[in-house]
Amino acid sequence: MAPTVIIKSIAPNQYIKRTPENQIEPAFRVDANRSLTISAKHWEKRALHHLILKVIRNPQDLHLHIQRIHMHRSLNDRDGLYGALIDLYIALGQALEL
Repeated sequence: MAPTVIIKSIAPNQYIKRTPENQIEPAFRVDANRSLTISAKHWEKRALHHLILKVIRNPQDLHLHIQRIHMHRSLNDRDGLYGALIDLYIALGQALEL
């Protein structure tokens, strides 16, 4: 079991308990994950934001599109899922033209 780290917050006499869920930035957790789904308990929104930025930077990376679709689905985010599917459709259309 990893040791618990306690960090003093900016407010006086207040501390933040660092847990495994909030110790590592999503950029490092998501980038290291090569599966199609990402287990992101307690940090789903941060992971999703990172995935969206990665898709913007790499629109031809189909693996990122699938991870993003799964993340929207796991959050029951219908609007986000619709947008992710449209983005995938656009990326596939561009790939088929090549």
